[in-house]
Amino acid sequence: MKDMASRDDNRVEKIAEMIVELCDHSSIGVPILVEGKRDESALKELGVTGRIIRIRQHRKRLFELTEELSKCKSVVILTDFDQEGEELSQEIRRQLHLWGVQTIMREKIRNAISWVTRQIEGLNKVKGLQEKLNNKRFIINSS
Repeated sequence: MKDMASRDDNRVEKIAEMIVELCDHSSIGVPILVEGKRDESALKELGVTGRIIRIRQHRKRLFELTEELSKCKSVVILTDFDQEGEELSQEIRRQLHLWGVQTIMREKIRNAISWVTRQIEGLNKVKGLQEKLNNKRFIINSS
C-alpha cells in the first residue's frame, strides 16, 4: 500500500513538473490549443496563463486557425487523449507542420497524465496536484 502511494506521489510530481513547463512555454507566448471551455478553465486553475485557444469555440475552420498560428514558432496541442481528440490533434499538427510550426509537449503530457485522466479538463482534479504546484511556486518565488 505504501509503495502504491509513493508511486502515485511520484506520478503527481511528474504532472506538476509538466504543468510548470507548460506555464513556462505559455509565458513566453506559445499558444495552447484546447477543445473547450472546461479544458481552458482547468489549465487556468492550475496557473497556466497566456494564450489559450478553444478550438470548439473558434468560428474559423481549422485551416484558417492554423494559418493564423503560422506566425508562431511552436504550439501546444492539448486536445483530449481520446479517439476524437487524437484525430483532431493529428489534423491540426499536420496543417501546422505545413506552415513550419513545431508542435510541442503533447507526448510528454499524455505520458504524464494517462494513468489518471484522458481529458485535459480532468487535470485540475488530480489529488495532490494543486499542493505540489503551490510548493513549486513557493520555492521559485522565494529564490
